[in-house]
Amino acid sequence: MRRRKRGFSWGKEWLCETQQGGSVVTELADVIAFWEAHAHIKTLLDHLHPQP
Repeated sequence: MRRRKRGFSWGKEWLCETQQGGSVVTELADVIAFWEAHAHIKTLLDHLHPQP
């Protein structure tokens, strides 16, 4: 299992892999997990700093 990277280079790598027919399902699961974590952080921040 390769080491996973985050950020710009990770996105570029993901695009290259999917265009070359890489493991799209695995990469898609990574993207979903990333967005779920992002949503969780946003919810946490909203809870700590509620908007009027």
